[in-house]
Amino acid sequence: MGLQLRERIGFKRATVAVARKLAVIMHTMLKTGELFNPNAGTTT
Repeated sequence: MGLQLRERIGFKRATVAVARKLAVIMHTMLKTGELFNPNAGTTT
């Protein structure tokens, strides 16, 4: 039971971290008026 609890806590923290990161990126894009570029982070 302890391992399952640890996994759930880790998953929740990861979910919050990703949501926060996306919120910061979206807020910055709205402030600067920058448009979304889906090819910006890809390398070919």
